[in-house]
Amino acid sequence: MSIFLISDLHLDHANIIKYCKRPFLSVHQMNTQLVQNWNQVVTNSDVVFHLGDFCHGHPDKWIDMLNGRIEFVKGNHDRQLGVIRESLTLVHKDELFLLTHYPPFEPGENWIIHGHAHNNDLVNYPMVNPVLKSMNVGVEVIGYKPILLDELLKIRDTTIAKALSL
Repeated sequence: MSIFLISDLHLDHANIIKYCKRPFLSVHQMNTQLVQNWNQVVTNSDVVFHLGDFCHGHPDKWIDMLNGRIEFVKGNHDRQLGVIRESLTLVHKDELFLLTHYPPFEPGENWIIHGHAHNNDLVNYPMVNPVLKSMNVGVEVIGYKPILLDELLKIRDTTIAKALSL
């Protein structure tokens, strides 16, 4: 079992293409590519933490099309998903992470993995922000497919090492 993270798929949301400059010509093309990308990396034995803003309407349709067991954290557009967590904590290799939709405004005690910022404020919310101790897993930032937690942590550690060497 592998652990993946992703946020802000916004399936069936046509305006998100323009808002985030997504490389798709239509909502149908976007939906098809996002599902295909997901299923190329996630198997049915994997867990995916989706950190908010899953889709616009009919979540069951999309859940049935995607591999893996999906654990949802609520985003500001997730009205159809029913009762889901506002945030959760994840312990991985003796490290505690806060999983939430919203990015932090100041550093916390533990690393925060979030979405919501998309690719619209990469100065403050790049994939890894060592100052805020945050990692942005918005779909635009991570290449339009779920990212392995271990891969994200390697990127974090590389980013920190580079920052320390400056």
